[in-house]
Amino acid sequence: MTAQPFLFITGMHRSGTSLTANLLCQSGLALGDDLLEATPDNPDGHFEHRPFVDFHDAVLGARNANWYEPPSPEVCRWTTSEDETARVLLADLVGRGGRGAKDPRATLFLHDWARICPAAHFLLVWRPASEVCDSLRRRGDPTLHRWVPFRRQMRALGIDRFNARLAAASWADYNARLAAFAGLMPERCLVLGVRSLTARFEELAVALGKRGFELNAAHAEAIVRPDRLQSTPRRGCVRANRAARNGEIEDQLAELERATWERAVP
Repeated sequence: MTAQPFLFITGMHRSGTSLTANLLCQSGLALGDDLLEATPDNPDGHFEHRPFVDFHDAVLGARNANWYEPPSPEVCRWTTSEDETARVLLADLVGRGGRGAKDPRATLFLHDWARICPAAHFLLVWRPASEVCDSLRRRGDPTLHRWVPFRRQMRALGIDRFNARLAAASWADYNARLAAFAGLMPERCLVLGVRSLTARFEELAVALGKRGFELNAAHAEAIVRPDRLQSTPRRGCVRANRAARNGEIEDQLAELERATWERAVP
């Protein structure tokens, strides 16, 4: 397996991982040559290497699961065959010059990636729960929208088809895994709140430089558009996340982020 440092960029969907990957890619981090196409909800691109995404989806599919309702961490652990496939995918990407990979689904497989790639580092991106929930609502993903009768009438009455409880539970699952992993392997992880991305990007480039990644942060201001991260979540999203007690995980991530930058930039 590669002895070169390799960076996994991950976090819950709609947490700013694409924006973070965009900045790093423009700063010189090679993320693969078979990236997913841009979409209306990510007009600048996803920066996800297609074979990695397909692999993660296949692992979830083999367990009759999906990205928004993943199985437990124990069930997510790879089989021998999946382990071999992952090693081949990683070796192929590195052999073609790749130095990193971004996919929110990698959150579900952090321990296996860390095991098969001892030179891997992990950039764990998080965003407040209600903002993620609202971003998922605005994206209109059918997997998170319930079927309701008399749709127009329900909308007129302010009844939203968006399943805020499921989105809040998914946020909790992903971010609890991030926090647990960062707590176990602090020396291999950088925890970054996307709200701090612009202010900390030069520090991030320095921290990654110390880990063997040669980056030029000069493009950061040209790429970041603050309006991309602005959000005023609907009350349903706020209530669902409050009910799920996601604020406790947010506090834990904020503390891990503080500790990250105390270590990275003394």
